[in-house]
Amino acid sequence: MIDFEKYSKEIVTLHPEFTEEEIFELCEEYVSRFNRKTKEESKIRSLEKWLKKEFMWNTSPQTPLLEGEGLNNTSPLLQGEVG
Repeated sequence: MIDFEKYSKEIVTLHPEFTEEEIFELCEEYVSRFNRKTKEESKIRSLEKWLKKEFMWNTSPQTPLLEGEGLNNTSPLLQGEVG
């Protein structure tokens, strides 16, 4: 089982404009797109790649964002276009 709570807490630390629940739901929605046969390790790698892209998240110890960096607001999930 993927620990969405861990990701939620880390992302909210970087982006307090989101709640842990919102990030948790986005992660759940992202992973739900994979079929049952997809290995959990593949789902985790893909989720982490997506989080890095969308939230400028880094899996290494917390590194501050450079000035002017922020969310990639072009994501359909973040814009509510994906149901």
